[in-house]
Amino acid sequence: VRIFDASLTRQSELEQKNQLDDLQARLDQMFQSCESAVSRLTSTDNAYTVLIDHSAVDMQKDLYLALYQAVQETFSYAQFSLYDAGGMLRFTTDSSPAFAAHLPTQWGVLRKSSQNRGMAFYRNDPYITQDSDVLLRAAWPVENAPGTRSGYIVISFTNDSFNRLFGSYYTEQDVLILLDEYHEIIY
Repeated sequence: VRIFDASLTRQSELEQKNQLDDLQARLDQMFQSCESAVSRLTSTDNAYTVLIDHSAVDMQKDLYLALYQAVQETFSYAQFSLYDAGGMLRFTTDSSPAFAAHLPTQWGVLRKSSQNRGMAFYRNDPYITQDSDVLLRAAWPVENAPGTRSGYIVISFTNDSFNRLFGSYYTEQDVLILLDEYHEIIY
């Protein structure tokens, strides 16, 4: 009986490890797809120019087209938005934005992004912000070649985003917790 129990325990632990590895790979793939989309959007100075020059209507249309083309892989998992340097929402892939039309630049994801060279992640605190649907944000600065910043690309992940991403990997009986670097619960 003990050998049988030990065998079942080992098999269960192995299945759990494999399932966690699959979840980690899925999350990594989503973040890599987001980074790839951001790289495509920032590969030219189009986003930089449009965030500064509000009168460039043709460039705005081109930017919207580029935005939707770049995010095709991640469209069901994340909403992409472009904010200008002052934190005002200028463009978004969300048809009904439930999140702020203005993000503060002195704290939160834009502050963290301004201190990093790559993508910065920030757990959304529902007690501080009005958009409690958003659980996690990632931001990437939009800069020209010399490094002058005109805005940010912000990627928002909601509870529904994570449910679609992880939904087939666990049941209602399972517990899945995603933590930030400070061990605060994201999902």
